[in-house]
Amino acid sequence: MRLETARFLLREFRHDDLEAFRAYQTDERYVALRSANEDIGPPPEDLLALFIGWQDDEPRLCWQLAVEDRASGSLIGTAGLRRSAAKAREAEFGIELAPAQWGRHRAAIEIAQAVMEFGFRALEVDTIIGRSTAGNSAVARLARHAGAELLTESAVGGAAGSAVAWRVTRRAWEAR
Repeated sequence: MRLETARFLLREFRHDDLEAFRAYQTDERYVALRSANEDIGPPPEDLLALFIGWQDDEPRLCWQLAVEDRASGSLIGTAGLRRSAAKAREAEFGIELAPAQWGRHRAAIEIAQAVMEFGFRALEVDTIIGRSTAGNSAVARLARHAGAELLTESAVGGAAGSAVAWRVTRRAWEAR
């Protein structure tokens, strides 16, 4: 599975991505951001194994893709959509970029467009949701660009006040 944009290649994770994946996930800037948001997740090895394991699921509900810079061939992040069997027509969008990519001109928007287009066209989802910590202005800009409406966190099952949630429908995506 491959998605291509002008600057990025989104592809399946491979075992040989571990070194680059671990490098940005253990970067002190990345760790500080996750710690500040109380978002300490599994170690990179476990995440990579999970993402690779999803590739063999039938039916496949989760698509977590490696993001590679086409010019350098370097792994610079990950983006994807996750669905549940109970809500197969709805997907949760997620993206993370290596700290060296933060603030890079419209990189997240370019990547998000490719992933959301895949979700609406190939996976035929009707709704894509996303969540972020409150005050994350980059994600707020990304959501606005996608034509998303802001939701209360309780609308998608989280704790009110600690996070921001948004939703973009197929209709809003096509109208943007």
